[in-house]
This record gives sequence, structure tokens and C-alpha cells, in this order.
Amino acid sequence: MRSWLYLGVLALGGCDALWSWRLVDCSGSRQGCPGADMSIAESTDLAGADLAGADLAGSPAQPDMALPPGFISLANRYYYNFITNNVLLGSSDNKFALYTYPNTSINTSYSVTNLFTTPIYGVAEIRVPGMLGGQPDRGFLAMTGDGRLFSRPDTTMATAFTQAGAAGKSLNALWMSTPDGTPNAASYGWAVGQAGTVVAINYSNGNPTIVTKQEAVANGANLLGLDAIDMMMVTTGIDMGTGAPMGQAWAVGTGGVIIEKVGTAWRLVGMTDFAGATPPTRTLYGVSRGSDGSVFAVGDSGSVVRRGLDTIWSGMATGASVTLYGIAVNNVNDAIAVGASGTILRLSGSGWAPESAAAFGAERPMGTLRAIKCYFSTECWVVGDGGALWRWNGSMWQKYLN
Repeated sequence: MRSWLYLGVLALGGCDALWSWRLVDCSGSRQGCPGADMSIAESTDLAGADLAGADLAGSPAQPDMALPPGFISLANRYYYNFITNNVLLGSSDNKFALYTYPNTSINTSYSVTNLFTTPIYGVAEIRVPGMLGGQPDRGFLAMTGDGRLFSRPDTTMATAFTQAGAAGKSLNALWMSTPDGTPNAASYGWAVGQAGTVVAINYSNGNPTIVTKQEAVANGANLLGLDAIDMMMVTTGIDMGTGAPMGQAWAVGTGGVIIEKVGTAWRLVGMTDFAGATPPTRTLYGVSRGSDGSVFAVGDSGSVVRRGLDTIWSGMATGASVTLYGIAVNNVNDAIAVGASGTILRLSGSGWAPESAAAFGAERPMGTLRAIKCYFSTECWVVGDGGALWRWNGSMWQKYLN
């Protein structure tokens, strides 16, 4: 069944207000139907950039439906010295934000680039040989919903983003490796999007090699979530014939589609993988791999599916009825999922349960939570509508921005 939603836009001028309505089919949208908690947060523009880019080539991208202003993509990465943590944020109102922790002064550690023209559905920290003329050559990558990639060096100066490439298709999720401590190491990764689109991205030559394909095994599904293993953790490398990175990756999307990449080929996770049980049919929005090889995916109506240590996929009961948009997995018995209405679910040995009230201070998230990333089980970040940014420090959830 299709999900339909009336969206209203309110324009305020003095004491006058004007509502306009439109009917939207949001069954194939990366973020699903927005909840009723469409709160608006004021953004502070502290840094600018020239983002005049070329038009997309190939098939026109199909922009995602309008979302309430807020963060919809997230990446966090410790520097090799484990002193500073970059938290990268992409927003539905076309902004890239950088929050540097543990320098917690908002005035000096939080900056916003506001000259993008479409929502930012993917953010990543990358290594690019020659980007800074030395080692390590780190930078930031932002992926817009219309399929363009923008990058800039990670420097203290307000360096402009420049367009690094275009996929020609609407994209929904991004994963990039960030190799640390390896001389001349370069990032690689994937982006996924509409109608089974998979984009391979390889920075080994200094400039990105971008290969866009529509994977037939996805059966035309819109791919909405993505996770992978860093190449440094596997014995395979780069297929220089196609520029496609080898290794393991998982993408999920509409109709409960799950595709998996091992080596150079993608395959559909089907009934055999579920030991004869029926695979999921509800839309899946997020996927995450644990350190032990387990893989989880989350989606509509509180649905969770898991690939266990025996590599068999199965459904899991969560007791939740809201849509889950993001998940971070430590291992097969330790994971956190987030979703609509401020939902945070935690998996322990006894199963899934809502996060305990004791894990919050004076307040807890109320709006839709869109993404979660964990670097350790004691270091997790969650983002969502209204510009919400929350951190799990191993014992408590703390609000850093809203």
C-alpha cells in the first residue's frame, strides 16, 4: 500500500499566514513520511562556499520529497591521535555542518556552509592523496540528493567546497572508507539511490573515479541505506578495470530489498538467505554491520532484520510501531536503533527495548531521529529534525545542538 501525506507550508508575514497544501507519495522516499513533529530550528551561517556546479548528465535526478528542516545525514570520525572527533552533518535545508568534539564551545567548534542548493543526504571524511600537499591529506565529502559530490580540504580556513563529480541519478546514502596511519592511503566507497543505482567512488588517483550503474539485482528498488567494511579489513583490493572497490557492502531499500556485495558483484539477499522464510517486504531505511560480522537493517513499522553469526537472516520483534530510520551495531547482541517520535531502541541479550528514562537528563529527543553513528559503544551520535544533535557517552544521552 502506498503511503500518502498532506504537506503544508506556512508562510508568515506580520500577522498574516498563508498555508499551501500538496499530496505527496512518500512510500519510496529515503526519509519516509515526516511525523507531526515538524519543528523548525534557526540555522547560524558561519562559513560560506562557492558551489556553482555543472548540471547533471544522463537521466534526470528525481529529488526526494520535502522534509522538515533538520539533519538527515551523519558521519563521525576520530583523528588517529584520538584527541579530536569530527562530527559531519548534512541537512534537509541544504546545509553542511561541522561539529568538532571535545572542543564543545559552539562559537569555535560549530560551522555551517549554507550555499548548497539541494538536501545533503551523505557526508564523509575522506583521505585524498595530494589534497593538502602532505600527509595525512584529509578532506570532507558532501553528497546532495540530486547526485552531485562536493569536497573540500579539512583545514582551519573556510575553504570552499568544489564539485568533485556527478552520478546523474538521485542518491540517498553514502559510505566512504577513511584509512588512517597508512602513507598515501586513499578513500573509496559507494553511494546508492533511485531505481537500484549504485555509484562506486575511488580517490586512489587524487581525483575521484566515479562509476554509476543500475544494479539489476535490486529489482528497481530505491536504495535508501548503505554500510560497508573498510578495505583495510579485507584481503581484496581495487578492481582497476572498472575502478570499483572490492570488499563487502550492504544496501537496503523499498519493498524490503537487501543487496550485498562481496568482491566485484552485487547479489540479492533472498529466501535462501532467510532459511526458507519470507524476506521482508516493508521499506528498509538503514543498515549497519557489527564488528563480529552481524548485519542489521531497520525500517517501517518498527521492523528489524538481522544476519546472525551463522550468516542466516531473520526478522526480530522490537515492540515498536514507528518507523526506524537508522541503526548502529556493535555486535549481534548490542545495537541501537532510532526513528520517529524521538524513538531510541537498544538491543541487549534480552531483546529490543526502549531506552531507559535513566539514560536521559532533564530532556529527551521528541522529533524524528534520522541517523546514528557510533565509533565505539561509548561514543555515539544521533541527528534528526529541528537540527537535533545528541551524543551517547557510555552512560547518558546529552543534547549538543537543537
